[in-house]
Amino acid sequence: MRLATILLFIIFTVHFAAGQEFDHSTTDQIAEFEKKVFKSSVANNLTDLNTPIYRKYFDVTKQCIDVQVTPGVRFIEGVITTEFEVLEAGYSEITLNCHDSLRVSSAKLGGNAVNYSQENDLLNIKIENVFEINKKYVLELKYGGIPPQTRAFSTDTNIYGDSALWTLSEPYGAKDWWPCKQDLQDKIEDLELSVTVPKKYKVAANGLLQSIDPIGTAQLKYTWKHQYPIVTYLVAFAVADYVVVNEQLQLEEGPLNFVNYIYPQDTAEALADLKDFKNTMNLFEKLFGPYPFRNEQYGHAQFGWGGGMEHQTMSFMVNFKHGLVAHELAHQWFGDLVTCGTWKDLWLNESFATYSDGLTYDFLFNEGAWENWKNINIDAITRAGEGSVNIPDTSDVDRMFNARLTYRKGAYLLHMLRYKMGDDAFFKAIRDYLQDEKHNYGFARTNDLIWHLKANGGYKIDEFFNDWFYAQGFPTYELQWHQTEQGKLHLVLNQEQSYIWEGVFFDMEVPIRILDDATDTTIVFDHTESGQEKILDWELPVRVVFLDPDRWVLKSKESKVTNLDYENEEVAYKIAPNPLQNQLNLRFSKAILPELDVTIYDLMGNIVFQEKVITGLSDKSLTINTASLANGAYTLTIQDYWKRTSLKFIKAKGN
Repeated sequence: MRLATILLFIIFTVHFAAGQEFDHSTTDQIAEFEKKVFKSSVANNLTDLNTPIYRKYFDVTKQCIDVQVTPGVRFIEGVITTEFEVLEAGYSEITLNCHDSLRVSSAKLGGNAVNYSQENDLLNIKIENVFEINKKYVLELKYGGIPPQTRAFSTDTNIYGDSALWTLSEPYGAKDWWPCKQDLQDKIEDLELSVTVPKKYKVAANGLLQSIDPIGTAQLKYTWKHQYPIVTYLVAFAVADYVVVNEQLQLEEGPLNFVNYIYPQDTAEALADLKDFKNTMNLFEKLFGPYPFRNEQYGHAQFGWGGGMEHQTMSFMVNFKHGLVAHELAHQWFGDLVTCGTWKDLWLNESFATYSDGLTYDFLFNEGAWENWKNINIDAITRAGEGSVNIPDTSDVDRMFNARLTYRKGAYLLHMLRYKMGDDAFFKAIRDYLQDEKHNYGFARTNDLIWHLKANGGYKIDEFFNDWFYAQGFPTYELQWHQTEQGKLHLVLNQEQSYIWEGVFFDMEVPIRILDDATDTTIVFDHTESGQEKILDWELPVRVVFLDPDRWVLKSKESKVTNLDYENEEVAYKIAPNPLQNQLNLRFSKAILPELDVTIYDLMGNIVFQEKVITGLSDKSLTINTASLANGAYTLTIQDYWKRTSLKFIKAKGN
């Protein structure tokens, strides 16, 4: 049962037709694409993270990029003008990133020649004295060269054999095509990007197109300006023989210019795919606040790599299918407006974009599309038992851009937070996070999001993140139920973990739906230990019990509901709590014969405890001392008169 939904969702009733095309494999394609881009741009450059440039001792306020390129030719040359301020006293040098294959031929500071050196993909600018604090300096660099063979600067033919060129700098590739300061601490406040190309081509870039000026008889110079803060990896341009389609979207927040640069052969298909784009933009503005760059525009530029990239105001797209379009549009809020403060926080970009794509199926498509999105993501996440959303090592490229974890599991974490908090509180927390002046048009860390979730009433958020964000794996549930002749409904919820080595229990509010002859009722288990029990007064015969029927909780497909018949001679057992510390509590569904064979096995199948236990005829539990057991996973077997039962448990650290 959906929790109460705020009025703005109720009044937003525009739905796509049931037959609207959508492709849930988009997430994997985007992740694989970005993984490959990352690999090509990061090679041999991880040491950059340890250089002085990654301390914010100077601030870039304005950058003018004026370059000349030709599609089909791997060469770039031009002039980069950088306005900056030094924030700390005592510095006589600033350091920019610049790949060694790009050679600077001239460096001027305030119009005067200045000393510089290039080594290890770094450009050092040194003055004789020291920089004055908070004084505006202007650095002019002339440079040129053959960019390295990475996806940061790609010039080739598109799928139709026509020459095209484009840049893609995430995360460390900006230096491969221009001298810049590429970090996650500083945003350029004012950007001007001029690109001179042969006359047959058009140029798409960030912001607004200011002018197209002839250079001689064979070239045109396209000048774009973007006057919102922008991180270096989102600066980009694309060159091709485009068809340019401009339209004005009539949105509830007001009109917005929407421009698309499309390969001529794909124009009809692209415009058909984008005919309902305004519904997606309307939805995101309702959920997250106004489009962050409303004073300028939003657009797409088609390019030749197999995915998309959320360049600020101008996403680069391989095609214009709904899932890809929605994902990249969502990045304008999550990644562009608020950028991950470190690459360990990449999930703040990618999980939100993935879940936002999912939200379109919830609010804009028919119900089957939303159920399909949830099913596909659960299946993809649970196909392996290990892995957390948290990124432990940013040098592990495959892990950073892992579709199962950073994209899908992170998105499902957000889905569970939405259920846990309710729509009102969850979406308000997200809007507050995006509009917080401490990182609005800046950078955020995971703890910044957590703060806003707590501020909006998030219940046990720290425990939630410990379990679902930092810990590996996911739970498998078994819900056991039995209704007695005396009108009592017994519910027992058990949990096993897919990754047993950490001894983590996944705390979560788990919805249970109960249908009887007259009512349809949903209750919630605040599940904090395996074997947790609820006993409810229930007079009418229960027909069926469902575990999380609306798929709010990430769980294994092996999760199940079992109707236990306590009236036969068999006995049901449970261990509670689980994980446990120095004492194992085994509970019985009813009193049993006074002799049990109890054995505990470790993961290697070795017996670590074995005993014939004598119980009283009225006993319904027994206790086993586990203080001597090492932390880890074990199997408990109980042999009674009728059957042999095996239960898994985890020994965790004691107090």
